[in-house]
Amino acid sequence: MRTVSDFLSVSPFWLPLVILCAVLLSLSVPAYYYAIRPRRGTTEWIQRLDPPRFAPVQVQFPGWTDILWALLTAVCAAALRFVYYFFSLRLHLKSNAMQILSSCMPQLERQVLLSVFLALALYLLLRTMFGGKPLPALHCAILAGFTQNAAPASTALLFASLLCLYVWMSAPYDAPLFFHAFWLLAAGMLYAPALLLCRQTAWLAPCYFAAYLVTQVLRWRGGNREQRGRKLAASLLLTLLAFLFTTLLLWLLYCLLSHRMKGSPVELLRSFRFYREMLPTFGKKLASLFHSGSLLRNVRLEDSFVFLAGLISLIPLLHGTLKQRDTRCLLILCLLPFCLCAWLLGGAYLLPIPLLLSLGRLWQSYTERGHSEYTVVFFCAVCLCFLAKLILI
Repeated sequence: MRTVSDFLSVSPFWLPLVILCAVLLSLSVPAYYYAIRPRRGTTEWIQRLDPPRFAPVQVQFPGWTDILWALLTAVCAAALRFVYYFFSLRLHLKSNAMQILSSCMPQLERQVLLSVFLALALYLLLRTMFGGKPLPALHCAILAGFTQNAAPASTALLFASLLCLYVWMSAPYDAPLFFHAFWLLAAGMLYAPALLLCRQTAWLAPCYFAAYLVTQVLRWRGGNREQRGRKLAASLLLTLLAFLFTTLLLWLLYCLLSHRMKGSPVELLRSFRFYREMLPTFGKKLASLFHSGSLLRNVRLEDSFVFLAGLISLIPLLHGTLKQRDTRCLLILCLLPFCLCAWLLGGAYLLPIPLLLSLGRLWQSYTERGHSEYTVVFFCAVCLCFLAKLILI
């Protein structure tokens, strides 16, 4: 509270911008219920009389046209991210702006490329989950690349990891084990560097475990009785081996990057000390997940605009989970408490992961019902408030 009060005394424009953004975004909820109402002259209301059931997740593979949309996403995210750094460095108020820009250009290029990777990962994840028209995924991915500042590298890797995990979960019950196992392996290999960059992402490990467990139960119940036992045993064995290999590789990378042990990778793998210190160090890292520091240390007050948009979109997300029984909404909702624990207990602000996915689902609902203008309006509202904060404050 003291930090917020001190900030308001210096930046009086922030609170009016937040209130304006909250008022505009609050209209997204009645817009959602207006968009999903049964159309006149159709039999949609009859279909809603039967209570729906949760269905297995289905993957919507992007088409060839998504290459152009992905390129447009990358260009827009890079341009807006450059605008963000331009105003964040206050270059518009300095006479030697070009000299400062040229000296910071290598670092800015790395940050812009990271934002592009984050935007592309979110775009592909939303397209794979919801399909349909690419407009909502495009806007949500650009918004993420423009505004995401808390752990952007880990967030981008987690989006890519969740994409691979979702594709693995959507495989048919009797699908061949070998090919689809690579998606699960890719999800783990992408999650490992995210964990290395931000150890608080370990709070999401129960989500991965629960997704694997539920998927195996569904495949056991719906698969071929003559093959399901052999496939389950092979899957458990391969998953265990992949987990041990990934853990060993993660520990090796940690020792090399932190200079905890001296020597080449081959020398470390042949050292007994390398294996002896692995479990105690992992125990200390798990204990450090409960961090009692300031919640605002890894979050900026400018993140409040996306936070408000995602928080309001949780109301339609709950409707999609409880009323429409949409499994995709349930998956997004399950991410929320673990990302919240990572922030409240671990000090890492990972809430944009479920909030951006929830926002993408809301905007997809507008587009599916023929109200794409709602997506454009609320996207512009968040971006303009975010940009006004950069310029005025």
